[in-house]
Amino acid sequence: MRDLYSNQLADNIFGFINISSSFPDYNKYNFYIERIRTLLKYINTIPDFVCYSLFAADMRNVKEEFTKKANELMNSLLKCLETIVIEVYESVMERYKKMYNMINKKLNTCEEVVEMEKTKNGMFTDYNAIQREYDDNSKIVNYLLNIDHVFSDNVLSIIDDVYRRQLKYRKDCEE
Repeated sequence: MRDLYSNQLADNIFGFINISSSFPDYNKYNFYIERIRTLLKYINTIPDFVCYSLFAADMRNVKEEFTKKANELMNSLLKCLETIVIEVYESVMERYKKMYNMINKKLNTCEEVVEMEKTKNGMFTDYNAIQREYDDNSKIVNYLLNIDHVFSDNVLSIIDDVYRRQLKYRKDCEE
């Protein structure tokens, strides 16, 4: 509770978000999310009034302020994860699209056929790398769903679009 009150937790989280934007550490995200969820559970155990021998302290404002701070921190973490999910999916889709266009390119000359043969082996490596990235990102989406995170309509449409296109590209690439 002290780290929430003193803004130490907020400083740690925002420092982590700024550092991890290029290399996200999902275990650390999980740590902070679980820490905030634990604090929210603890805040809910605080009684509305604490009675002393001569007076009673109204704790509702304290609870409200702590809950507000914790929810702001949680929303910042989840928004950051959503942004990472979107960026990775957009990157995956762009790479799939390039690969798909290359495969479906009409070959007219012998040089183009030879060039296609040279790049074909690299494309399988790229395909596997893209698939690993897609699978890792899907784990983040599943994690967010497991903690009952509500995605915005924009994110849901991107996830759906990526899933459908990924299936289509996978099917076309395997043919």
